[in-house]
Amino acid sequence: MNSSLVTLELDNGVLGLCVILFGICMNSLVLLTMSKKQTTTSTSVFTTSLAACDICVLVASLITIILPNLSQWYSLNFQTYATMYVWPVLQTARTNAIWITVLLTVFRYIATCHQLRSWIACTVSRSKTSLVIFVVAAVVNSLRFFDQEHSPRRYNTNVNSTDEFVFDTFNYYYKGIYGVLFPTLMDFIPMCMIIALNTRLMLSTKRSMSDSRKFQRPTNASVDREA
Repeated sequence: MNSSLVTLELDNGVLGLCVILFGICMNSLVLLTMSKKQTTTSTSVFTTSLAACDICVLVASLITIILPNLSQWYSLNFQTYATMYVWPVLQTARTNAIWITVLLTVFRYIATCHQLRSWIACTVSRSKTSLVIFVVAAVVNSLRFFDQEHSPRRYNTNVNSTDEFVFDTFNYYYKGIYGVLFPTLMDFIPMCMIIALNTRLMLSTKRSMSDSRKFQRPTNASVDREA
């Protein structure tokens, strides 16, 4: 039973490692392509920022999730420190990636449904200004560096056993804050905004396509006149 669990964890670790390496390579190509573009648009600003955040998420996931499944030695010696110091970085990058996606959806909606306003709203300077979410995400996730602690503890009374660091959590009100704050900021609000804006975008596009067909369709009077 234990050997099958170890094999399953190892398989998951190898699969996750392949996915992470593939994601890092693809996002690196995005950054390389965007760096060679001579003109900068709001879309390129968001795309570049999103690729950078995705790389941070992938690297942090590699350190905190994949490597412990691949190496028991790493799990025993470094997982506690990785969870304590790298996990908040992962959550910060994840917050940035989610809200950059929301901003990209907002800019796309304005550019498509309100084209006159897009000349004022969807500018490069405004897109760069909106990246203040990096600071907000860092502040929101900064408490994660302080709500964890690890302490040496013996698991058995054997004299020859070595002390192992265990991961403890204190200040349970942090759990209450993050239990309400994070699902709201990371899941509920972004999901509702993206669904609402994309729905409005699809309906507006469908309406405009229907109107264009009406203008292109010849009337009976014009057909009789041509005949």
